[in-house]
Amino acid sequence: MADFLRRRQYYGIANFRIIGSNTRYSFIGIGAFKWIVTKTFYRHLNQNIKLSATPTLDECTEVRKAMTHSEWLHRIAFWLVVTIGIPITLVQGLYRQVVPLLLLNVILNLYPVLLQQYNKRRLDKVILGVKKHQLAALR
Repeated sequence: MADFLRRRQYYGIANFRIIGSNTRYSFIGIGAFKWIVTKTFYRHLNQNIKLSATPTLDECTEVRKAMTHSEWLHRIAFWLVVTIGIPITLVQGLYRQVVPLLLLNVILNLYPVLLQQYNKRRLDKVILGVKKHQLAALR
């Protein structure tokens, strides 16, 4: 599945956003989640998503592709748990396990998707700045 996604350029809908404004990101606590990811052991999980101090356009593009790939893997995992894991838990009669499963799914899959989208918006601004800088250098 990961190889299939990796071969597809931006997966057709790389710019799809669940949340549109920075105010809503703040409201749901994406800043706190970002702090947890960057200041704890979670920062070691995906080393492909890092920029150098002075990123090139190619580096920014590759990081954006890696972010999109990671985002889509988390989306798939989120929907698998929602469509398969929770119904199976309900069928087995484990009703008390549904809420913790759903909470873990939101924390471990939905919030990373939202964080990737938030960071892609920021990265798009960096890419525009790099492009402007390269155009100015050509003139």
